[in-house]
Amino acid sequence: MPTFIDESGDTGPCSRGGKAYFRLAAVWIPSHADAGAFREDVRRLRLRLHLAENYEFKYAETHRAPDRRNEFLLAALAYGFRFAVGEVDKNHADWIDAPGSAQHWACVTELAATLRPVYEAAELQAGRLLKEPVVVDDNGDKHFLSLVKQQFRALRSPINPAASLVGKVLFRGSSPDELVQLADMVCGAAGEIGSRWWDLIADRCLP
Repeated sequence: MPTFIDESGDTGPCSRGGKAYFRLAAVWIPSHADAGAFREDVRRLRLRLHLAENYEFKYAETHRAPDRRNEFLLAALAYGFRFAVGEVDKNHADWIDAPGSAQHWACVTELAATLRPVYEAAELQAGRLLKEPVVVDDNGDKHFLSLVKQQFRALRSPINPAASLVGKVLFRGSSPDELVQLADMVCGAAGEIGSRWWDLIADRCLP
């Protein structure tokens, strides 16, 4: 039951040209088999849309190609993925001067807390430790990766409280992984609540 995390926006202050938000999205998919099947579906989708084998589906780059965005998200909806989103509004008084580390902490902590009951339910249903792997889009920031490890691996197993719910936490580039690309798509749609893209996936959002 892997989780995939991607970000959008930035942590720089708006007064210095930073975007108005920093956002993280985490996509959870029920099984490794589902993950593999989705990847194969996306590879077939590239063929059907006459795209290069290494074409990377990205929300920001499909505004003028809505058919690509639509087909990609419809392919994902065939699987039982769920997602969580953490966001910082840097125009809010509490966040105007907040350092990047605080923004990272807030969003990562929110994702871990939101996903915890999903992990717990999956583990109890399986009746064994699952050691959920967490894959983070590689932004080159080792401190950020360490924070994700710290917050997610702090989640305790309901079967064995001495064990973590989460296993390996690692960086992976988005180009070779269709599920990191799904996290990117979800992150983009979360920035356009009320759009057709958000409406398409909104019922998969965790409370």
